Amino acid sequence: GKSATLTLVAISPLTPSATVGGATVPLALNGTDSAGGSSVLTPAASGTVWSSSDTTIATVSAGGVVAGVKGGTVTITATNSGFSKSVTLIVYNPVTAIAVTPATTQVTVNGTQQYTANATYADGTHGDITTQVTWASGAPTTASIVAATGVATGLVAGNANITASITGSHQPSVNSNPAVLTVSPLALTSIVISASSTSVVAGLTRQFTA
Repeated sequence: GKSATLTLVAISPLTPSATVGGATVPLALNGTDSAGGSSVLTPAASGTVWSSSDTTIATVSAGGVVAGVKGGTVTITATNSGFSKSVTLIVYNPVTAIAVTPATTQVTVNGTQQYTANATYADGTHGDITTQVTWASGAPTTASIVAATGVATGLVAGNANITASITGSHQPSVNSNPAVLTVSPLALTSIVISASSTSVVAGLTRQFTA
């Protein structure tokens, strides 16, 4: 009888994603033939050719295994027997380290300090994430900080550790090393001397108050 011919191919998963520096992601190409049978066409030995629209973002092996290179979106295509199927692959580029500046600084009571957070990403690039992290003070009664902006305010004399953190669905939890904020007392700016009278009799004393 007449042999069955390939009529349809499909890639799974339909919405794949990968992470820079993370585990590789195997894709599968499945075929349906004219007799209603199904077959796995993933291996190169099955005649399937895999390709990535941008290998600087993600690569795909001859066997359909994807690896993320840098953050972005690419199209992964599998072709077999004249049939072609594509899926969109998202590559996530998570933060791997956070550096907070200034590392050490001093403000007076009621003084403010703007902190900045610089990220190191999985692909080795860097970026300012000051407004993307969550800021916290280890001694909130000594120095407070606005969680969303990184602006700290000295409240009473002492030291406070300032940290920045980030987490998310495709972002493992990362915490910065603590930055030390020293809050110093308000400096004395003037002294007023007062007395009910500024005259004094020889041999007597007068108490002044400041």
